[in-house]
Amino acid sequence: MQKKIDQFCKRKSKLTSSIKRNDVNSSIERNDDSLKQSRFDINLEDLQADPGLRARIMDYHPNIRDELCRAYYLKGPYIGKQSGDDFFVGEGFSNWKKKEKLKVYVGGPNGAYNQAYRSYEALVNQKQHIQTIFFKQSDQARIEYRTRLTASVDCVRYLLQQGLAFCGHDEADDSNNQGNFLTLLRFHAHHNKDVKAVVLENAPANMKLTSPEIQKEIINSIATEIINFTIRDIGDAFFSILIDESCDVSIKEQMAIVLRYVKNRSIIERFIGTVHVIDTTVLSLKVAIDNVFFTQGLSISSLHGQGYDGASNMQGEFNGLKTLILKENEFAFFVHYIAHQLQLALVAVAKNHGQISTFFLFAANVVNVVGASFKLKELHSQLETYILDVRSNSSFEGLKGISTLAKKMVEVKKDKVYPLVYLLVTLALILPVATTTVKRAISVMNIVKNELRNQMGDQFMNDSLVVYVEKDIFRSIDNEAIMQRFQKMKSRRRQL
Repeated sequence: MQKKIDQFCKRKSKLTSSIKRNDVNSSIERNDDSLKQSRFDINLEDLQADPGLRARIMDYHPNIRDELCRAYYLKGPYIGKQSGDDFFVGEGFSNWKKKEKLKVYVGGPNGAYNQAYRSYEALVNQKQHIQTIFFKQSDQARIEYRTRLTASVDCVRYLLQQGLAFCGHDEADDSNNQGNFLTLLRFHAHHNKDVKAVVLENAPANMKLTSPEIQKEIINSIATEIINFTIRDIGDAFFSILIDESCDVSIKEQMAIVLRYVKNRSIIERFIGTVHVIDTTVLSLKVAIDNVFFTQGLSISSLHGQGYDGASNMQGEFNGLKTLILKENEFAFFVHYIAHQLQLALVAVAKNHGQISTFFLFAANVVNVVGASFKLKELHSQLETYILDVRSNSSFEGLKGISTLAKKMVEVKKDKVYPLVYLLVTLALILPVATTTVKRAISVMNIVKNELRNQMGDQFMNDSLVVYVEKDIFRSIDNEAIMQRFQKMKSRRRQL
């Protein structure tokens, strides 16, 4: 038995084991000496900065890794070789008068700038996304997707315009009440065979476009298009801001924001949304307004009026919101809502151009008291000439307010002849004097978010309110703009 075991398991001699252990130990000692030696050979000031060329930190001895990391940190980020000078990445560029330097920075077609730009264009092009390549679609699939999305958008449009709920308590296929959205979509499919062929049961399981998430994305696309319309309509013109706050049905503080501006001879007030604030302290309201201005690309320098309700936290002389805004823009004049009564009084007395002329005479006297700069002198000169002009012009008889005065000036081209006077009239119109629009938004909030929909999220409620209040803009936006906005929100499996 022992003989058979020895045939398969040969014993190692003690001499051989001893020799091998000695070889291993000597090898370890040589490696340690090499690593210790390499530690002293590394020059921390001449480290390779290019991440593509330098050795990995893990390749170094553990005892010197921290020292290497510290050395790389002190060296700063690696910028690499640029196509032009190092103005933008090193010294800083200040000579903006020489535009040709920008061309040097851009470099040729294969320069770093153009390569980065082409990479960016490829990144934002959904048709080149890997996910899109995986789901290559035929022309028929694209047509079906467009039909399916159009049907969902049509249903969303109807429910938003009526301020109705979307989801039902039970949206299962065998449910008798699947909610307004699915019921309306089924009704739409029943009366259109092209829609019926691609929606609900006839749609792919992962491409039905009926989930609550899809519904909210479509609603957000519509609200974004409406707000963008308002921002484009304002452009670079001056505007004022009207704010009111109230609790919704969930006892959450909501701040409604309205912008007031002059466009095409008319005063326009547009609701741009609500913002949930933790409380109505001055700082919370100011932060909320700053976030809205930043998100919508509005400039505080174009703000020339602000109006709030009579709450103490909104109008305090030193701690109020108006004071904080006035510190940033001294021309953002504050008007209390009670000024609406003053507007009614002005409408009653401004029966003809004589009273309007008196107003401008008073404005001219104010200009004389304030100062004598070049612009003020020019305004004073235009005012005097303007008053003499309108007194002898029968077109300005019977005017009933400043707004009708502005329209008449545009009709007879006096806004071009007296631009500073027209600017003064416009600034007077921008100042908020009424609460109608912002109060209407607060009232609509109780319609859209009622006791049966008290779990509605802030974004969902805000988007629904924007659409419900600004119905005239909503009707002017076609489905194509909405669907394109929906597609760009994130990468989709199907393309239009």
